[in-house]
Amino acid sequence: STASTSSGEVITVFFSMYDFNNIKNSAFAKSIVDTYLAIDSSATTDLSLKRNSLMPITIFNPLQASKYIKDQTPPVVQTVVLDLNSGLLLLSFNEPVNTTTINFSNITVTLLPGNTMVTFTGGSIASVVSGSV
Repeated sequence: STASTSSGEVITVFFSMYDFNNIKNSAFAKSIVDTYLAIDSSATTDLSLKRNSLMPITIFNPLQASKYIKDQTPPVVQTVVLDLNSGLLLLSFNEPVNTTTINFSNITVTLLPGNTMVTFTGGSIASVVSGSV
């Protein structure tokens, strides 16, 4: 995760993709009711010459989020690999997907848009790696 390099009272932190995926895959942070923050005293300091450490917020007394914006961005297929030697279709997404919701009959291989096509009639998940099917 990264933050801007300037000083201030409000900072914006951008998640690393690893952290982003871990939060989305967790059983918490699904609404404001179950979204809390704990932060260690070594996370930052103030601007004084002494560099006072942050007052910690422990996991035993975390701070509830004051605002929560739920994920409304749909996953996007980024790459497709069709391996006719092994009968595998590799789909890479921009975020983790719930593999139990994949409906194979909604996947179609086509020559050109609107042209000859084959719609899958079934299948199974061969493997899942870091958000990819």
